[in-house]
Amino acid sequence: HKTVDQGVVSSQRCLLEILRTFERAHQVTYSQSSKIATLTKQVGISLEKKGHVHLVGWQTLGIIAIMDGVECIHTFGADFRDIRGFLIGDHNDMFNQKDELSNQGPQFTFSQDDFLTSVLPSLTEIDTVVFIFTLDDNLAEVQALAERVREKSWNIQALVHSTVGQSLPAPLKKLFPSLISITWPLLFFDYEGSYVQKFQRELSTKWVLNTVST
Repeated sequence: HKTVDQGVVSSQRCLLEILRTFERAHQVTYSQSSKIATLTKQVGISLEKKGHVHLVGWQTLGIIAIMDGVECIHTFGADFRDIRGFLIGDHNDMFNQKDELSNQGPQFTFSQDDFLTSVLPSLTEIDTVVFIFTLDDNLAEVQALAERVREKSWNIQALVHSTVGQSLPAPLKKLFPSLISITWPLLFFDYEGSYVQKFQRELSTKWVLNTVST
């Protein structure tokens, strides 16, 4: 990405930076191994009881949630309802063919409205709902949806990304009986810092969800 932006050839130093980015993401993510294991156990209990797992994500983390659910269908022969991802918020600009997709059947529904109309009304205690967001997202929106889910089930978990110095508001934190909080160091360079941090959060989320779904 940097080489395209600056119009230069990839250097050995650039490639080394990329590898170090992966290394840092690995260290930060798996410092939460015990909590990841707890979430994995809970998801396993839901699936053993013929319940469902709903991955509810914001921004690009929601896209990764959708990807993880879809992969389970082809990799493990899972039903699309077993582990299912949803992208929260208005993202019509991201999916210009959303209507065409949803018309192909319920397995192609992934929006916030789809979650509210097709999942929330039938949610039970044997289902698991995992919220995936960062502290840069609209936390009032996160809290409002979490409160609606809690009315149906107490089995609600969260994977939260933050930067050093940020903290999860107490009213929101108390809604999640189990919480994986991944804190990233500050990066002091604007363009590269923003890109690297976004990449690390996405990669970290994918690793956690891969662990949970497999």
